[in-house]
Amino acid sequence: MLRLAVLAMLVAALVGLAGPGALATDKFSKFSKFSKFSKFSKFSKFSLWDNAAGAQLRGANIFQRRVYPKMDGSTFLGPGPVGPPVVQTDLDRLSAMGANVVLISHPGIFTETPPHRLDAGIMDNLDRLLAMIEKADMFAVIAFRSGPGRAEFTIAEGLGDWADPNYLNDSVWAET
Repeated sequence: MLRLAVLAMLVAALVGLAGPGALATDKFSKFSKFSKFSKFSKFSKFSLWDNAAGAQLRGANIFQRRVYPKMDGSTFLGPGPVGPPVVQTDLDRLSAMGANVVLISHPGIFTETPPHRLDAGIMDNLDRLLAMIEKADMFAVIAFRSGPGRAEFTIAEGLGDWADPNYLNDSVWAET
């Protein structure tokens, strides 16, 4: 059921970015196969950002955040250190619908509190997502929302009303 909800969000984001009916036109068909975009070709991936010829990047945002078992339980965002779960079939379907890029909104790969170390569970999740996106023949853009001294809840309003205020860590902004 959760997979279906994630897929529905991906589809909604895809249609929103591409525009109604955009997937049914020939305008985007030349970008549906990426063999010519391999790292060995002379094609410049930067040209995908040139909108003079029309939209060339279309896809979806995938929101991922740390799972806090005390707050989330074991099913709300899935059992892993990051949720909600994304599986290969979700990304394959997205690609089949004409998407060529996924923006991964992801927690940072370093711990939020000292000593600031690589968080293996977070890194493994990001590696897994990137491998699935590559297998689905799409590009990825990574947006980290947290990191050393900055928690996921930095942008949350009314945190104490719905979650433990101790989840907030804004020490990156502290004066030294």
